[in-house]
Amino acid sequence: MKGAMSLQYCLAIDVAESKSMFCVLSQMGELVMPPTEYGHSISGFQAVLEVLLALDETDIHIIMESTSIYHLPVERFFREHTGYEIIILNPIISKENKRNLRKTKTDREDCLNLANIFFRNDYNQQSSHEQLYYELQAISRHLNHVQEGQNRTKNRFKQLLSLTCPEYIRIFKDNSIYSPTALHFIGCYPHCDMVKQKRVDALASCLGSVYKRHPNYYRRKAEMIKAALQDSFPAVTEDSETVRCLTDITKQLAEQEAYIDQLKARLIDLAQATEAFTIYISVPGIGPLTAALLIAEMKDIRRFSNVKKLTAACGLDPTIIQSGKSINYHGPISKRGNRLSRKILFNAIMSILMVTKRAYPDNPIRLYYEKKRGEGKHHHACVAACSTKLLRILFAMCNQNSLYQ
Repeated sequence: MKGAMSLQYCLAIDVAESKSMFCVLSQMGELVMPPTEYGHSISGFQAVLEVLLALDETDIHIIMESTSIYHLPVERFFREHTGYEIIILNPIISKENKRNLRKTKTDREDCLNLANIFFRNDYNQQSSHEQLYYELQAISRHLNHVQEGQNRTKNRFKQLLSLTCPEYIRIFKDNSIYSPTALHFIGCYPHCDMVKQKRVDALASCLGSVYKRHPNYYRRKAEMIKAALQDSFPAVTEDSETVRCLTDITKQLAEQEAYIDQLKARLIDLAQATEAFTIYISVPGIGPLTAALLIAEMKDIRRFSNVKKLTAACGLDPTIIQSGKSINYHGPISKRGNRLSRKILFNAIMSILMVTKRAYPDNPIRLYYEKKRGEGKHHHACVAACSTKLLRILFAMCNQNSLYQ
């Protein structure tokens, strides 16, 4: 097919969960391969590849939307079996291009729409990253999933405690109720009647079996627990299934915590291989875990040409609302970017504010927070503003390859 003038071709792919719609279009508008559906299998991908190879052309581009995880096997096949440029398109861009008077929404139309976007050059390609960043993000997303599951388990744990021994919630205050010592003790004595039947020495021995502190400390703790439960009358009896469920859930919480610690260690270990890790942890209040999470979700922030694009990628850019001659440039944040990035940045700001309260009172982020609070802004709005400021600081440090000073 090679002539005096080489034509440009586009393979457009409308990706679904287990199958996709493929079409090949030339820059002259010739439909080389009409929209055809193939499954995500070797034979399906190979059939499409044979169409491309039959063109005997090198100027071929492949375009598809980013669809969370569904586009990944398609992308992997064509990266490994061709040398063609692969364009991963932000779904927002293709959605904007689909707007017309007729509400037509089919896989065939979507496929052709992607090809038209390519030939109009009306897109911003998503950046490709080193494999290390994809591995970091995989751990980060799994860690977030496990932690969300742990939160549900903790809520159920407290519900069961309210039925078997509500005093435990007051004895082990706040998050100390999820500590290894508390979980072990509650697992051994899930019902208040069990504590009443035991000697103080046995209770103290159970408390001291996790961390080896002075025996007198655990004896005083055991005496306090036994005294607090003497007048307790729970909702269920000692032989209730609720008690057995509580015993099981204490073991589950302990296992979840151990697994989360393993994931955190793996994440930090991988993140240490990046240049940004040392830079991030130099900021007071940002520890190894927060630095690793930021790298996993934001990847190499030097790929952004300016800090405004980085801010938008995290969904922290303000919305602009115009009505006639009135324009509000300071609306709420868009929240259109990476949700986890915002969550990590917000947690980082809270940590920075806590650490700098006494040790670094002149920290620029703390001063900026206090300034915004002085203007009457809500705490959440101040944290969002500080998150944007932190991004500017990190962006400058990474581009200058300098530590925090």
